[in-house]
Formats: sequence, structure tokens, C-alpha cells
Amino acid sequence: MVEPTDEDLMLRVQRGDSEAFEVLYQHWRTPLYAFVLRLVREPAAADDIYQETFLRVLREANRYGADRPLSTWLFTIAHHLALDYLRVCRPREPVSQALAGGGWPAEGPLEQVRQRQLEAAAWSYLAELPPEQRAVVLLRVVHGCSQAETARVTGTAVGTVKSRLHYALTKLRERLGQ
Repeated sequence: MVEPTDEDLMLRVQRGDSEAFEVLYQHWRTPLYAFVLRLVREPAAADDIYQETFLRVLREANRYGADRPLSTWLFTIAHHLALDYLRVCRPREPVSQALAGGGWPAEGPLEQVRQRQLEAAAWSYLAELPPEQRAVVLLRVVHGCSQAETARVTGTAVGTVKSRLHYALTKLRERLGQ
């Protein structure tokens, strides 16, 4: 049996299928929540934004067009909500632990420790970037979105995406080189 695509599920949501909505909600829980958490750096706020994203998906289901990937639409909604939050509230404390995860393959125990330290430092430095640069890095590098998708999500031009990514990666490399 072939699993339905996100786009197929969203079309079912548009017809009022609550089971399809639940599948999408659960499927996107980890990647979308992680994206938002890395932007706002507060687990409670990230959870609220994730919930609000899917409330909007439900309320505005008919605005989604199957001619574009659902991921772009979801990241766009979540990105706008996160930026709204950051305009009003400033994160009180970094959550570097929540940002850790994944990584590079390591050879031995000492190399594993070193790589985990490097990865934790990278996430910590990423959290220090301005939200606009952090969003571009998260979308392009962590979530693998294309430049065009990243531009659509952030509401900017592809050139802006390129320059924000360049400046962000330059800052991260400088900090990691210290």
C-alpha cells in the first residue's frame, strides 16, 4: 500500500477529514517544532507556536494550493508566527540542550566527545544569530529546503537568502574556529 503524500493528506483535510489532519499534525511534530524552537529558543513558546500553526492550517485549509509543497506552506506559517513572537517577546534563556541532536559519525570515544562538543557549540552559536539569519540556516542547512523554498518561507528574495546564509555561515565558522 502506498502511503499518501502530505499534499494528498492536506487535500483530504480541505474536505474535512480529521484523521488526515491528525496524521499531518503528528508527522510534522518533530521537524516543525524543532524549527520553531531553534528560532524562539523557548520550549513553551515553540509549543504554542506549533499549536497555532496547525490551528491556522485547519482554519485556512482552503488557502493551500496543491501546486506547492505542503512543507513550504507549513514553514511559512510557523516562521511568521515565530517572528511575531520575537517582535513582542525576547527569549529569556538559551536552550542549547534542546538544540543538540544529530551529528557526524565518530571513530572512537574521544572523537565522539569532541564532535558532540563541537556540535553543541555550533547550536549555541546558531542561537546567537539574528532571527532572520538563523531562519535561513535552519531552513537551508538543517531542513534541506531549496533557496527558492527558503525565499518563499521567509518572504524575501533568493539573493537575500544567499546573503543571509553567507553572513550566518561566516559568523558560525569564525566562532567555531576560536
